[in-house]
Amino acid sequence: MAAACVAAATIAALTGLAQSGGPLAGPSSGPTPTLTEGLGQKDRTAALPGVPVLEGSTVLLLGDSLAAGEGGRNYYNGTDDPHQRCHRSAAGWFSGTGAEVTNVACSRAIIRNLSEPQQHPEFNEHAEAAQLDAATYPAPDLTLVMLGGNDIRFAEVFNECVLSDVDCSTSLAVTGQALETANALSSRLAQAYSKVADTVKGRVILVPAYPQFFSEAAAECGRISPAEARFAVELTSALNRSLRAGVEEAARTHPNIHFVPTTEHALNGHGACDPDPYVHTVQPTALIGAAQQQSAAQELLHPTAEGYAQLTASLGEWLTMNPAVLEALQQPLTGTGR
Repeated sequence: MAAACVAAATIAALTGLAQSGGPLAGPSSGPTPTLTEGLGQKDRTAALPGVPVLEGSTVLLLGDSLAAGEGGRNYYNGTDDPHQRCHRSAAGWFSGTGAEVTNVACSRAIIRNLSEPQQHPEFNEHAEAAQLDAATYPAPDLTLVMLGGNDIRFAEVFNECVLSDVDCSTSLAVTGQALETANALSSRLAQAYSKVADTVKGRVILVPAYPQFFSEAAAECGRISPAEARFAVELTSALNRSLRAGVEEAARTHPNIHFVPTTEHALNGHGACDPDPYVHTVQPTALIGAAQQQSAAQELLHPTAEGYAQLTASLGEWLTMNPAVLEALQQPLTGTGR
């Protein structure tokens, strides 16, 4: 019972979209980059299949745990401490593409943390700077923004699903409120995207769809029933519709903002209930690991490093299909940004 109570508390620590394959493993392998290295680090490894060569391009990551790289491990120093767990990963978005990545995203971030500090007694004991204030450097070539999952309380909703012996998908108090919030988020997101465009003044801003972590045809999956998995699919789809609508609204005045729909299904066949998951699952063995380590609990239902590679490849495929956006990445900036 003690372990179950700890698991209950730690599952509640899911960040972003309850957001973010493979069973939970031990600590990340290899040296952990320092925070300084994480800000502006260049990955010189070969470009991933399906990703245009971005060698030398500058990338800014803004948003929640899915932007930060939660679950990818290999976290920058200072972002995986007991009470400072933004979990910014060197194995997240754009790892392996040759891009210079600056990551100021943070697990548990909500829309207002673009402009307001982020602080929580357990996860961010010392306040994280407002993300747009932290992004002080020449304007990037590409800015990636992922926000909204925490604003619809995805983590809290699925905490209830995992811990309850009752199918949470049958509770209108759980499903109805979450779907209503997701469907009503587009205007707030549009304002956020416009603020990013006005502040960062880079070439291209991309808003990837949140990935589906479950299949609608999912079989029994640990503490998640098939019906609950279908609800997760429905909720993620609703959130992505609001992301798309928010981008369309913001793009009327900021045409450099683009929605990337392909990432929604980038993990198909490698979801939380599939035989070869690219997602940290909620199977019993994973929950035991989460009960023993706060950092592991935070990673539940987030992509692994393999998952982020798939997401990056999917984004790259979208860029390939949109040559005008690729061309915009090569255009000279009219100013220096901030």
